[in-house]
Amino acid sequence: MTATTAEVIELKKPNVNRIATKDLYEIGEIPPLGHVPANMYAWVIRKERHGEPITAMQQEIVPTAQIGDDEVLVMVMAGGVNYNGVWAALGIPISPLDVHKQPYHIAGSDASGIVWAVGSKVKRWKVGDEVVIHCNQDDGDDEECNGGDPMNSPSQRIWGYETSDGSFAQFCKVQSRQLLPRPKHLTWEEAGCYTLTLATAYRMLFGHPPHALKPGDNVLVWGGAGGLGSMAIQLIAASGGNAIAVISEEDKRDFVLSLGAKGAINRKQFNCWGEMPDPMDTANYQKWLGEARKFGKAIWDITGKGNDVDIVFEHPGAATFPVSALVCKRGGMVVICAGTTGYKLTVDARYLWMRQKRLQGSHFANLKQASAANRFVINRQVDPCMSEVFAWADIPRAHMKMWKNQHKPGNMAVLVQAKRPGLRTIEEAMED
Repeated sequence: MTATTAEVIELKKPNVNRIATKDLYEIGEIPPLGHVPANMYAWVIRKERHGEPITAMQQEIVPTAQIGDDEVLVMVMAGGVNYNGVWAALGIPISPLDVHKQPYHIAGSDASGIVWAVGSKVKRWKVGDEVVIHCNQDDGDDEECNGGDPMNSPSQRIWGYETSDGSFAQFCKVQSRQLLPRPKHLTWEEAGCYTLTLATAYRMLFGHPPHALKPGDNVLVWGGAGGLGSMAIQLIAASGGNAIAVISEEDKRDFVLSLGAKGAINRKQFNCWGEMPDPMDTANYQKWLGEARKFGKAIWDITGKGNDVDIVFEHPGAATFPVSALVCKRGGMVVICAGTTGYKLTVDARYLWMRQKRLQGSHFANLKQASAANRFVINRQVDPCMSEVFAWADIPRAHMKMWKNQHKPGNMAVLVQAKRPGLRTIEEAMED
């Protein structure tokens, strides 16, 4: 054929993403779905600046994490504030950088977000899924992880504290088995603030048979207005138990009762806190015992005379543990997950062996327990109890408030890629 009669074959245009991509996006700027920028903003802790959160946490630009075959990259919409962020900033009792050996630390053990990239072996999740993250990690290849309890695995660690890559960044790397479906009725910030405290409370109440919560059980909940306590009260009430909340201020009474507590006790009305006197020091021990028994009577005023609590939900530690061991019923359990007032615990051992009480340590939760706890939220039986929302720029200030115990009752949330409170979808975040 001549040039004038030749058939013209139109070349197909390449199928390319015509949305321009960048190596770094500003906070609140959403990249095209699935595009992983080379760098990201994060609040970073370095060993040489351990100290108050307001100075220890500094915004930096760092490389976006690369994921492995069984890992997922999540774009963080919002996160939660927990005391391990305070510990990480202070470097007390240990520096997390001495644990994970990385040059810097990004705190944050709670998050809501969107799956942004998945490893080749990930089958349960896909790009675009909306998720919340629980903070347990393990290597998955020992007996406890396969037929036992992953929380007893020697490889168990808390993401965002014992790992370097937490939620106070635009993107975070997690194991695929850390993901849970996001309750769609919640905003990003509500969804991002509750999983650590809720799953911890769930394991404490249900994870240590035969002392698992049953309908009708009485449970003493220390710090009833706090993040852990507010989750515990709701779980107890939703399961048919009776929560007796311990509070430190009268203005918290209505809050704990609104969550379903059967009653509340103000600890400041008693003088039996701190290290227990030596039982051989008769005068001081009897003085302490008298005050502790007054506290026990306040419990009976709620549960009925002679009805000691089946479970004591402990986390203050040094200040409260001696009384917890005393007021727990014969054959009951004191379960403890922290020591916010100190780690040196004193106890009258006679109450343990003669009344056969159980002292049980508890640490976060495994995937099955975290998933069961999350269903309480999906079913609207438990509310996240979000107390305050902080902007991205105020993440260090939020940790200062927690450190100084100036935060409001409930769980604190921080915005990351969500530009403002009240957003519930990725489309809203992109259009806002």
